Amino acid sequence: MELRGTLAGLRNHFELLSRKEQGSIPLHFEDSDICCRSPFFSCRSSRCVLMNFVPEEFRSEAVPCRHIPLTERGESLEVLYRTRTTNETESVLNTWLSSMIETLESFASNKEVGQTNRAA
Repeated sequence: MELRGTLAGLRNHFELLSRKEQGSIPLHFEDSDICCRSPFFSCRSSRCVLMNFVPEEFRSEAVPCRHIPLTERGESLEVLYRTRTTNETESVLNTWLSSMIETLESFASNKEVGQTNRAA
């Protein structure tokens, strides 16, 4: 996983959610800057930073990022779009993004400390 690119993409989407009015992003991830998919390339070949979060069995789906487990029960955007309100979906996504950003920042910080200690 390219850590800096992943963190940047997640932070950008988190900020987008924070700035926009609730319900203003029709399809999360795929209707934002984090999605680099084009009509000519599939998600698998686009080097999408989200593919690392998609369970293996869903990576060949048309829109794999809709299958990222966002809750402890494994609910994904695919499920949330069908079972929750827009506000609830955005709240779940906001919580997941915040948690992932925090986890990856901690990992990056520990990685940098380890590299600094080895160089000394």
